[in-house]
Amino acid sequence: LVSYLHGLGFKVGIYSSFGGFTCLFFPGSDEPHLAQDAQLFASWGIDGIKLDACGQPVFPEDAYGYNHRMLHTAANAILNANRDMMLHAATMTDSWELYGGRPLPWEARTHANMWVVWGVTETIANVSNAVMNAAYTIQYGSHLIAPGHYPWQGAFDPRGLDLSVLQAGVTMAAMVSAPMTVNSYWPDSVLNLLTNSEVLAVHQDPAAI
Repeated sequence: LVSYLHGLGFKVGIYSSFGGFTCLFFPGSDEPHLAQDAQLFASWGIDGIKLDACGQPVFPEDAYGYNHRMLHTAANAILNANRDMMLHAATMTDSWELYGGRPLPWEARTHANMWVVWGVTETIANVSNAVMNAAYTIQYGSHLIAPGHYPWQGAFDPRGLDLSVLQAGVTMAAMVSAPMTVNSYWPDSVLNLLTNSEVLAVHQDPAAI
């Protein structure tokens, strides 16, 4: 399957979690198995890994220390797998309500190519979500945005969304170099936004400014 998709010009990603199980309760990549899983994914020709926050030990000895260690472990696992795989990381400490508004130190996210912005709404459902997600990015993580290192601001589900919401979300994502995650429902209005040359010129700025 990976070879077929590569033949069509696609990159291929795979999903797991920093814990023993994923958000849908499939096996995750906990600490004892993370390096082994990275090697396996590399052998399949995978180009990117998303490691989610589900399945992590509930209130481990130190959630901040645990997540910092896991980010470091994941980055080393990818390096040791000898394949250029992107790391998209979400950590338990991104749940700011659970941890009293004290996010993991931002510098810990330098281990990942894509990192979840503290305080974001995971699914962009209205204009306020889009604007607030960008505001959190600018307030808490703009100093980390650089080539190869980008904030993730949530996913678009175009079904039922007004065009104004999509326009706001795409605009804000372009301004902060955030990957535009869109589900598989792409009507012409969505395709027109995602292929807008002026928006892409901002979004794809090589310097990520």
